[in-house]
Amino acid sequence: FNWEEKQDAVLDAGKDGPSLGGRGLLYLHPTVIQALRNFVALPVSQKAMRDTFYLSNIAPQNPHLNQNAWNNLEKYSRSLARNNKNVYVCTGPLYLPRMEADGKMYVKYQVIGKNNVAVPTHFFKVLILEKESGEIELRSYVMPNSPVDEKIPLERFLVPIESIERASGLLFVPNILKRTGNLKAITAGNKL
Repeated sequence: FNWEEKQDAVLDAGKDGPSLGGRGLLYLHPTVIQALRNFVALPVSQKAMRDTFYLSNIAPQNPHLNQNAWNNLEKYSRSLARNNKNVYVCTGPLYLPRMEADGKMYVKYQVIGKNNVAVPTHFFKVLILEKESGEIELRSYVMPNSPVDEKIPLERFLVPIESIERASGLLFVPNILKRTGNLKAITAGNKL
């Protein structure tokens, strides 16, 4: 899998948005409060709500991405709960390499604030869908932390789960396979 190729296609599609500057960042809160407003019947304790606001659970995200393409992905993720037995979501930052003018790959990222908070180059979202049949479906997405046209279909951001595992150091597939041998990974070539 070629991050550079995928990343260029996505970046080319969203170059005209606002720049990613120190003041132009939002802090992404992976547990979306809007989801709680949409699904009021969910049993959520006050402690569970407070626990989502730890600083270890946030990362600076480009506002254009947050309010558009990433928001579309979050809405889509929430919609999956209606047709699946269980939906598990894992979201996180990535710091991916990019080829520079000298032809070498480098990992470069911005830092902000007096504590030099690292600004991720990308974000991932892994959706683990447990079907009523017992089948487990896996959908894994990566978006650059830069403006992305919200009209780009979410399917364009699908990546092989192994690429997220390699870049993040997290293991999803081996842990899922401990529970079931019935795993279907959805990638960009598959129909949703």
